[in-house]
Amino acid sequence: MMRLTNYRLCTYGMALCLAVSTALSNTALAAGEKPEGYTARLFVLPIEDTPLSRGITLYKEGKYEDALEQLQKAVAANPNDALTNLWLGLALEGNKKPYEAMAAWRKCYGNSKWEPIADYLKALSWWKLGNTNDAINYLNDALVNLKDSKPVDFKPAKEAMQQVKAGQAVPPLSQWADLSTLTAPQVEEQTTVPVKNNPTKGTTDRPAKTDNKNTSTNTNTTNNDKKEVEAASVLPGATPKAGKWLAVVSNGYKGDKLTFTVSADGKRVENVEFIGNWRSRSSRTEVLINLDPPNPFGVSKGNFSAVQRVEKSRMWWEFIGRFTTATSAEGSYRCAFAGGEYDTYKLKWTAKYVGSN
Repeated sequence: MMRLTNYRLCTYGMALCLAVSTALSNTALAAGEKPEGYTARLFVLPIEDTPLSRGITLYKEGKYEDALEQLQKAVAANPNDALTNLWLGLALEGNKKPYEAMAAWRKCYGNSKWEPIADYLKALSWWKLGNTNDAINYLNDALVNLKDSKPVDFKPAKEAMQQVKAGQAVPPLSQWADLSTLTAPQVEEQTTVPVKNNPTKGTTDRPAKTDNKNTSTNTNTTNNDKKEVEAASVLPGATPKAGKWLAVVSNGYKGDKLTFTVSADGKRVENVEFIGNWRSRSSRTEVLINLDPPNPFGVSKGNFSAVQRVEKSRMWWEFIGRFTTATSAEGSYRCAFAGGEYDTYKLKWTAKYVGSN
């Protein structure tokens, strides 16, 4: 009983001291008095003491090895938490493990709130490695939501893009969390913004799409999540000839190509087959075999633009194109596994009609 009483007295005493201290501070500030070295800030209660909070504190102090130990514990307890993986990636980067850091950031794919930050951090990592092309690609990715392929307005990525292109040095790691807005008091959901055209950003980025007027979902036994978009501001294309088409890739590996067929009514692109290579997160190149989108792509006004995914196999495809004439077309193709564990990145293609089926 004595211990309980003492505990309560101690608790009440702390609360009273805090209240008096806060009141005195507010009175002094109201009178215009500011102690030497004073920095205005809101009073906040101490955050809960967890491996995540300890890891974040250690990271901010530059103790990357200790931070990594705590953040690994945090991820072990909550492996799919995006925020935890973002901080884990920063700690891994601080321990000179950039590829493991990118793998951690990849856990944020499909999360509209955290994905732009993850792509931005991956861009900084590639920038630090001296690979400015991939840095630009991921900065472009930070401006597009992988889940629905809609553009997002993420200012840090736009600013970094200008810096990379201007040949500036990558910011120091100690600034990455702040620059990415990860340390902001509240990170807002990234919102979609209208785009006047159907732009192609960089050589391997996810394309930004315009706001949709009509969206159709094709549901079948493959349980995919296919979203076809007819964008109001996309230039109308031509009516394509039915039959087989052959596409040549301009920015992939030697020999990469695409084939597809146009249905007899010209309303579907079917039997899409990519013959070529993709790259792992450790930059290993492998031949991509029999991993093609399972469903047709709808054609509207000479254009097609859709994302397909099969959750069970963790596959994701994006196929965009415009028939410039009845016998020619151009566009982009991308195939990824496990949120980028393997990825063709964005491939630009031009196609020609080669004959009837």
